[in-house]
Amino acid sequence: MESDKFKLGLFLILSFIICCFLFVVFGLFDYGEQKVNAVVLFKESVKGLEVGSTVQLRGVPIGRVKDITFSMEDKLIRVDMELDVQKVRMRAEGGDVETEANESAFFDLLEREIGKGLCAQIQMNGITGGKSIVFDYVDSGTKLPPYAISGFHNNVFYIPSRPSAISDITNRVHQTLAKIAQIDFKGLSEKTDKLLISAEKLVSDPALTASLKNIDELTVKLNKTVENINQSLPAERIAQLTDEAQKTLVDTRKTIKLLETEIEKAKLGETTAAIRDASDTLSDNKRLVKDSLVRLGTALDRLSELLQTIEENPEAFIQGKKK
Repeated sequence: MESDKFKLGLFLILSFIICCFLFVVFGLFDYGEQKVNAVVLFKESVKGLEVGSTVQLRGVPIGRVKDITFSMEDKLIRVDMELDVQKVRMRAEGGDVETEANESAFFDLLEREIGKGLCAQIQMNGITGGKSIVFDYVDSGTKLPPYAISGFHNNVFYIPSRPSAISDITNRVHQTLAKIAQIDFKGLSEKTDKLLISAEKLVSDPALTASLKNIDELTVKLNKTVENINQSLPAERIAQLTDEAQKTLVDTRKTIKLLETEIEKAKLGETTAAIRDASDTLSDNKRLVKDSLVRLGTALDRLSELLQTIEENPEAFIQGKKK
C-alpha cells in the first residue's frame, strides 16, 4: 500500500516537472519571437475564421488571429491579429542593407506597402471550410470600401481590407438583379405589342401599297429618261448647261451675302443721309438679286425646255432642233 502511494506521488512530481519544463521551453521560444498587434475591419461574414487562424502574406504565414469581435454601431467585424516581425525581411527605404527587425520599422514598412496597394482579404483554405486572412496587393486604381481605414487610429494600427472574391461576386450579382428588377417588362411588352400592331396596319394600308407602286413606276420612267439623255445629249452641251447654272448660283450667293452685309451695317439710329444711302444700296442690291434670279430662272427654263425636247424628240440633239 505504501509502495503504491510512493509510485503515485513520484508520478505526479515527475509530471509536474515535465509540464514546467515544456512550459519554460515553449515559453522561451515564444518569448524570443517579436510580435506586434494590428487590426483589420470586415463588413462581410467571417464564418469559418476562428481565433488562431493564420495570417498570410502571399502564402507566407506571418501571424495569427488573436480575437474577433462585432460592433453593433457600425455593423463591422473587428479582427485583431498578432504579427511576427521576424517573418518579414525589411530594408530601409531606398537602401540595400536589411535593417534590424523591430516594431517601429515594421509599422513603417506596412504603411509604405499600404500606399502601394497592400490590403487584407478573407480567403478559404481549400475545401476544409476554414478561412484565413491573406495580405496581398491590389491595383492602384482599385476602389476600397469606406470602412477600410489604415494607419494608426487611437494607438491601434489598422490594415485596410477589401471584400473576398465570393463576396465581390455576390455583390455584383445582387446589383445586376436589382438593375434587372427596375426594368418595366410589362410596359415594355405593351409598347412592343402596340408597335407591332401599328406596323402591321401601316404595311397593310392600301395607300402605302399604291404609293410604293407609283414610286416604282416613277423610278422606271426616270431611269429611261436619264438613259435617253445619256444617249442623245452631247457631253459638251451638258457641261455648258452645268457651268451656266453654277455661275448663276455663285452670282446669287454673292449678291445675297452682300445684301446681308449691307443690312447688318444699316442701323436705325443713324442720320437721315445714312438711311438714304442704305436705302439706295438696298435698292441696288434688290435689283441685283432680281437680275440674278431672272438669269437663274432663264437658265432653269432652258434646262426644262431641253429636257422636254429630249423626252419628246431624242434625235433633236443629233439632227438639231427644228425651227
